[in-house]
Amino acid sequence: MTTDAAQQQKQKTAKPQAAGKDAGGANYKATLNLPQTAFPMEAKLVQNEPARLAKWKQSRLYDRVQQARPVYVRSGVRPQFSGDEQRIFDVVTRRDRVQGDGSAAGEIERLEKEIARAEGMLANERFTSKAPAGVVEAEREKLERYRRELDAISN
Repeated sequence: MTTDAAQQQKQKTAKPQAAGKDAGGANYKATLNLPQTAFPMEAKLVQNEPARLAKWKQSRLYDRVQQARPVYVRSGVRPQFSGDEQRIFDVVTRRDRVQGDGSAAGEIERLEKEIARAEGMLANERFTSKAPAGVVEAEREKLERYRRELDAISN
């Protein structure tokens, strides 16, 4: 056998090296600068994702994000979310579609006008008696939504 052929044969039959060791057997794993964390470094997505989704569904997290989204798009006022809510809100809301300037005062003024208008309509006896029940109920739902939005922005 030639020298090259002998080296190739030796490489084929050589045992694989242990992780973190070189050919001389020195252990380099101890010299790596790895972070020490209090949480596991592996995600375990298959095990953890169903529990996370169940928690979101139970707390109606996505519903709160969906309710805050139109107010943000219309006014530019960011809702106060934290943790998972903030991450989901950032994903479902496109900042380039925001129409407002981020001023809460303008949106509060608009909502107060809408609330006054809806209250006026619902206080009008002719409207509530002559309008179809579905229209009156829709107006009540809008009034309730405007109040929730005003409360969310004011706080």
